[in-house]
Amino acid sequence: DKKHSAAAADDYLSARGYILRRVTGYGFPNALRMSVGTEEANRGVIDALKTFLKS
Repeated sequence: DKKHSAAAADDYLSARGYILRRVTGYGFPNALRMSVGTEEANRGVIDALKTFLKS
């Protein structure tokens, strides 16, 4: 589903201040790599992903 692709999620989350890495070069065209430091940041990215997936 192109609406919820890794590229679309990356764009959505990047616009909200979350820095992700696309991993297409590793053979995963629809995946993202992310590292989240604090519990607060972890909750924030999870909430943002939930909102993205509902859109």
